[in-house]
Amino acid sequence: ETPQQLVISDSTKSLLSEDPAGLTDLGEFDVRGRQARTRLWSLDDKRIMKEVRGSQDEALPVAGD
Repeated sequence: ETPQQLVISDSTKSLLSEDPAGLTDLGEFDVRGRQARTRLWSLDDKRIMKEVRGSQDEALPVAGD
């Protein structure tokens, strides 16, 4: 179990047409349904926080509106 809400497997990452920036290697995990441990990847936490903060800022009302 990881604290990240979004994870992708190494096999999914290898199918991408280009290597995305900002992925963090979480290491190998036991994944239900798999016989071998699976390497998992997630977005860099700083990138996630920037995107979350940005979307929250856009949703806030501007004074005087």
